[in-house]
Amino acid sequence: MARPTTALEKVSASGVNATAVFALTTPVLLMQGPSTSWRILTIGLFFVYTIACLLLPERRDLGMFVVRSKYAHDYPLWQLTIYNLLYTASFATLFIHLWFPFDVFLINIFIIQLPVVIWKQTTLHGYLAGNILTIKK
Repeated sequence: MARPTTALEKVSASGVNATAVFALTTPVLLMQGPSTSWRILTIGLFFVYTIACLLLPERRDLGMFVVRSKYAHDYPLWQLTIYNLLYTASFATLFIHLWFPFDVFLINIFIIQLPVVIWKQTTLHGYLAGNILTIKK
């Protein structure tokens, strides 16, 4: 019996995806430091990574494999592309801060994403892209 993924499973999958992309851009970080070009590269690579994963037979990214989740339905490619564009925007909050490092990211996670996950059983980007749900068997 399948069930919607929990908030912890969603965060875990995103953590795996972010770690994979950060690992790929670490050489640039080590050479340039946390420059604007490194941030743009990392955000761009995250989007390319999520889109490339849609070309795989099961349309699952590394994070989904690790937590053993999958999309609840066979969503059209255009809908998953919108989802991944919004997912990338959410990921980009790691690089934006107003008062202290990670403040926008924490607002995104705890004030925006978590309430939407509790309310709709999907993230805000999943909801805005047409209520894309992930499940676990």
